[in-house]
Amino acid sequence: MNLSIIKRLFKTVYWFPYFAYCVLRQKFFNDIIFCQCWSRFRFFKRKNLNWGDDLNKYFFEFVTGKKLVFIPYDKTFLPRNVHYSLIGSTISHYNLKNTIIYGSGLMNDFDEIKSLPLEIISVRGPLTRRALIQKNIDCPEIFGDPALLMPIFYKPQKTNTTKFLFIPHKGTKDFSSINKFINDYGGKIISISSYKKWTDIIDEIYNSEFVISESLHGLITAETYGIPNIWSEFIEHDNSWDFKYNDFYESIGKFNMKSFRFYENYNFNDLIAIKNSWLKGNINYENLLKKFPFEIKSQ
Repeated sequence: MNLSIIKRLFKTVYWFPYFAYCVLRQKFFNDIIFCQCWSRFRFFKRKNLNWGDDLNKYFFEFVTGKKLVFIPYDKTFLPRNVHYSLIGSTISHYNLKNTIIYGSGLMNDFDEIKSLPLEIISVRGPLTRRALIQKNIDCPEIFGDPALLMPIFYKPQKTNTTKFLFIPHKGTKDFSSINKFINDYGGKIISISSYKKWTDIIDEIYNSEFVISESLHGLITAETYGIPNIWSEFIEHDNSWDFKYNDFYESIGKFNMKSFRFYENYNFNDLIAIKNSWLKGNINYENLLKKFPFEIKSQ
């Protein structure tokens, strides 16, 4: 028996009771949302991994009052249940049979799609839609990352203001390019992996004069709360890096966006000019909310 079969058997024995319980709860109480998104577990306890992906759980549970359950990549345990693809670049990472897509996207336009989805309500942006259509998958012209809806449900308070807030990508470990900036001009770095409450990140962004983010959902959050922001790179990334950012930006009417590369020589005055000329994107909250696939709990 090879190692992959052993791992699969172990995973089945380990997870089967949990998913069987969730399926029964969904059937009798309708209080479970099965979601295809990235997460990390240790002995059934979910660990914070990346705030943007973690929003699937925190935001949708906050809005619906239901429990969100993450689905393993192979869906060994839930072959017939309806699943949702919500926040994240996850469309190509799952078999989409029995999947309803609401606001998720592709990582790249060359990603292969494993199967046809059950339904597409909306996708993150025009680049994802174009790529799906090129793969002969019908996709409506309805765009928007679900995290754009956060201001409708969560109202942060103004407290102490941070002048420059830096949000590195979860994979960035070298902060030398922004440490130099902070030493010269001030600012604060926050982590999207080690946080206490999910709303802490929103509060930090809302209480900033200017958000400088490598994290896509740092930018999405700043944009939807009306905080000036700039897409940045603190280390060099590969050529496929731009897709998901431009997918989002085009969904709010911003085209030909380029990242600000701190690892190259940069001019502080250019950065301030970008901040001063920033305008909020065109976010159709009403349309996003109209297509919301779940019942919203009374607030």
